[in-house]
Amino acid sequence: MNRFLKVMCVLFIPAWVQAQGVVADRPGFSTGTHTLAPGQLNVELGYQADMWNSTTAHTLPLLNLRTGLTHDLELGIGWAGYQTIKSDSTQSDVTLALKKRMITSADYNLSALAQLDLPTGDNSDNLSETRMLGGLLWDKALQSDWGLFGVLQLESDYRKDARELNLQAAVGTSFTHSGQVGSYVEVYADAPLTYSGDTVLILNAGLTYLLNANTQLDVYIGGGLENSDTDFIGFGYARLF
Repeated sequence: MNRFLKVMCVLFIPAWVQAQGVVADRPGFSTGTHTLAPGQLNVELGYQADMWNSTTAHTLPLLNLRTGLTHDLELGIGWAGYQTIKSDSTQSDVTLALKKRMITSADYNLSALAQLDLPTGDNSDNLSETRMLGGLLWDKALQSDWGLFGVLQLESDYRKDARELNLQAAVGTSFTHSGQVGSYVEVYADAPLTYSGDTVLILNAGLTYLLNANTQLDVYIGGGLENSDTDFIGFGYARLF
């Protein structure tokens, strides 16, 4: 499994369970439905360790810059940074993303997401080999401090000299424990569509802590449920300007 797939996707705590202020896209698989207003800028940073057998891969800075273009459209620029395994280090691609709100209500939201990886990293030789992704993001309030969220997306990636398609989905639940502390649990699936392979299932859970209205910290942990022997843990920071 491409481990950058995990680190480039992010935590969703829905807007309806947070006070006005920072709403981060990190660190879970679903990026969430929230979009920034024009003039706002979110700076998100993090670190993740992926562990399998006796090997550990370290990835940072997991940079994600987001800014509002209109009242319902935002631009994101992401860069996982460097992944280091023992003494070897590789650089990831830069990702451009557009997120648009489709439905906004008090208890249900739906947004569309489009992403393109630019061939800037060590594993991309030309534009035809870049990763493209499109999907729908949703959330549903069940109570004022509890809700559901998820994502359904189609990924186009380059494998073995051919472009292949994957169907990816995540569903989770989020909780607000106080004005500062939130948590989530999420299950993610990655299923090949145009090539032979096994569906990968991963469980991910984490906590968020608001230092103030514009600053959030997070910690998360997860691992494979099916066809994955990788466990991971990470930490992050998000700041709204």
